[in-house]
Amino acid sequence: MKRAAIAAVAALALACAAPAGATTQKLSPTEQSLQRQINALQGQVTALKKQVTKLKKDTTTATDVGFAALAFSVCNAAATVDTFTSTWAVIDQIAQGTQGKAYIGAQPGVSDQGACQALRVPRSTTPPPSVAELSSLLSLISGGSVFDAARSFARASWSAFTAPAAP
Repeated sequence: MKRAAIAAVAALALACAAPAGATTQKLSPTEQSLQRQINALQGQVTALKKQVTKLKKDTTTATDVGFAALAFSVCNAAATVDTFTSTWAVIDQIAQGTQGKAYIGAQPGVSDQGACQALRVPRSTTPPPSVAELSSLLSLISGGSVFDAARSFARASWSAFTAPAAP
């Protein structure tokens, strides 16, 4: 019984080994055609993987540029409001001193949602009016650092938009 089992295992091993050695056989024309198609598809997959990698990088860059522009716009609007608010405060101070009345009154500030801080642009609403905030914004463009400074703001903003809702 043992000899029969050993013989069966040996015969099975030889049968399995024979097809492994058969890989050196010549492929039929159909198999050759299929092999060429496989090789072509493998090349296409490699090229497509490179394209996907580049597109992911381009998308990230475009997203960063978009958020930098958004941060710049929000901070610009807030800086403009600050300049108007300071100007109106001075007008009211002069009117109060000369005519005893205020024409505009105190104006509430606006929130920039952290955009100016991300761009490292200091904000001030105290009189006298100043264009320092706007000058800081314009210097970002000339130095090209607006994109670097806004990247953290962009990523944080995007994370806030894509964060799952609390249960």
